[in-house]
Amino acid sequence: MGIKYGWLVDQKVMYTAMYGVVNNKEYQQWADETKVLYDAVPHDRFHILVDCTELEKTPMLNDLLNIHFHKKRDWIIAFGMQNQLVKFAASMVLQVTRTNMKLVDTLDESLAILGRVDLGLDLPDDKTVNWINDIRDQSTDSAMQA
Repeated sequence: MGIKYGWLVDQKVMYTAMYGVVNNKEYQQWADETKVLYDAVPHDRFHILVDCTELEKTPMLNDLLNIHFHKKRDWIIAFGMQNQLVKFAASMVLQVTRTNMKLVDTLDESLAILGRVDLGLDLPDDKTVNWINDIRDQSTDSAMQA
């Protein structure tokens, strides 16, 4: 039903929330739009947090693998995967792409991992975490940039 995204930590951590059934077109649009943002990152690396708490279904595995793997992208940390098929698809992508990726249960776990893998990262404060909650609570299906 939709993908929303925005910089959680400016040009260092991208927050992406996926909702409902994400189809191939939405997924490809997200990949194309975020590639432009990633190309503009002035740092050596950036990370992606993927909120899957309301994700029911992803595109087919071959479509998941057919996105831009940016050279500056370091860690992808996905949290809140409830659906076993979604977890399976994510684990397959991990194995095939050899991506630095962790699957965890909560946002707090995600932020803790980011703090360990990137010691120079200024982790979000409560205001930023509230921003995440606001994104989650929005009912529109269109992409959202912050």
